Amino acid sequence: MPVTVRRAGERPVDVLSSVRRMLRPGGVVLIADEKTADTFTAPAHEMDRMYYGFSIFTCLPAAMTVRPTAATGTVMRADTMRRLGSEAGFRSVERLDEPELDFLRFYLLTP
Repeated sequence: MPVTVRRAGERPVDVLSSVRRMLRPGGVVLIADEKTADTFTAPAHEMDRMYYGFSIFTCLPAAMTVRPTAATGTVMRADTMRRLGSEAGFRSVERLDEPELDFLRFYLLTP
């Protein structure tokens, strides 16, 4: 069953936990997220700079209007996605290298 969830910057672990509980046995979660560098580097790549702009001026302020909040912005790196998935009860969070797209990266979460 495909489900679309907007960015859950306020409480991503709660959202992922809820989605995990909705899965049928053997079900998985596929996340499409912005493709960013694996680590922060300065100066950042042009796309990372754009995502940081979205983060600072849109996603992060919106996430901080709710309490409690995880206050996550736009830039989610693989290590952050793995931590959030683990905290939500997923035993595996795998970054997928295919399909190779310029702007998106995919993660497969397995309960």
